[in-house]
Amino acid sequence: MKKNLDDFIQKVEDNTNETLEDTLLDEDAKLESTSNMDYKDIVKNSAQDKMSKIPWLTAIFLILIIAVVFITMFLRSNPQTIFTMAIDDYISSISDNIRDVNYDISKGNIKVNINNENGSKINLNAKYVIDNTNNLSYVKLLPKENSKLDFSMYSDNKDVYIYSKNIFDKNIKLNKTRPYKMIGSKDSLIILNGINQSLDKVATSEKISGGKTSLDVGDKTVKVYMSKLIINKENYERVCDLFINNLKSNEEFITALSKTKNSDSESVRKALDDFLIKLKSKYKQNIEIKLYTDKNTNKFIKGEFNGESISFSLIKNDNINEFSINSNDINGNFIFKINKNKYDIKFDYSALKDGKKDHNTGSVNITNKKALSFGKVNVDDFVNETDLTDAEKFNIYTKLITNDELNGFIKMQK
Repeated sequence: MKKNLDDFIQKVEDNTNETLEDTLLDEDAKLESTSNMDYKDIVKNSAQDKMSKIPWLTAIFLILIIAVVFITMFLRSNPQTIFTMAIDDYISSISDNIRDVNYDISKGNIKVNINNENGSKINLNAKYVIDNTNNLSYVKLLPKENSKLDFSMYSDNKDVYIYSKNIFDKNIKLNKTRPYKMIGSKDSLIILNGINQSLDKVATSEKISGGKTSLDVGDKTVKVYMSKLIINKENYERVCDLFINNLKSNEEFITALSKTKNSDSESVRKALDDFLIKLKSKYKQNIEIKLYTDKNTNKFIKGEFNGESISFSLIKNDNINEFSINSNDINGNFIFKINKNKYDIKFDYSALKDGKKDHNTGSVNITNKKALSFGKVNVDDFVNETDLTDAEKFNIYTKLITNDELNGFIKMQK
């Protein structure tokens, strides 16, 4: 038995040596004789050959690392790249909050409190349900006891229905071309991404300057990089064309926006064309846009938009966004505090009304959570708004203007 095992081992060794010798018989091999080379020599030379390549591999690896480091350093100090990254970072932070609550079906509450300096007040509380998959939405005011301000709105893929028991005894089916759609999470993300892409397109096509500086944020001073885009008579039309046309060519953006407008894609493109004409004819002015990012992390900290007739700034500090605006028509501050399932907005602003500044303060609070189902909304008993008789229209109008709560709300909007 032992002899058979020894014979087998010997055969394996013989075959192994023959195979190695055949492999080494190469016309470029610098060996005097392969017949005198034993197994140990082959192993030794093979190891030496491999070891001799290590310095070259190491050098190549180091060159790649150095190249990556230099490219990274260049990008981190390139104003155009930093400007684009600042835009991406800010919009990404908003998208992440929306994505966290991107439920198939969601529900929540909306509370609105507005105090006007003339003594008018608005206190609204509503509940809502949104089915993002089937494009269904339902909003209902939750009036206080003895309140005559009641209202509900239901929207499906095709139509919008409103109902108020104190105004009319049936659901009123609105003209489907009217923009009364609620924006779902999925569509919001698509719209934000489309705007992001268009802003990036502008940033990468225009000259951006910048440099290191410091910025006071709250009670601390932060080392930042400021990148700046100037829009003037030389590039104004080019920037407008680039931004709007990029949106128009984004099919996903157009489709999502058409849903929110309850319209078709061609109508949305036409609206963008009209908006472009207004931009290029009525709002032509010198504009300076500055974006401030953390020098170490490249995270967005502050944005400034300074034009001849309007200026605004946006500061982001963790989950708090502070927006300030100053123009001929409106000036004030808005603070947005965003948590996963809760959005709190506080505002203090003055708007031009009948030639005078109308001062308002207040808050909007929105909660959002996952819902298990979208309950059936009965709108079988309805009348088309186009089918309302003159008598019915007059009756609705009379009830609207004699509803003190609703009338007060309408006056604040004028």
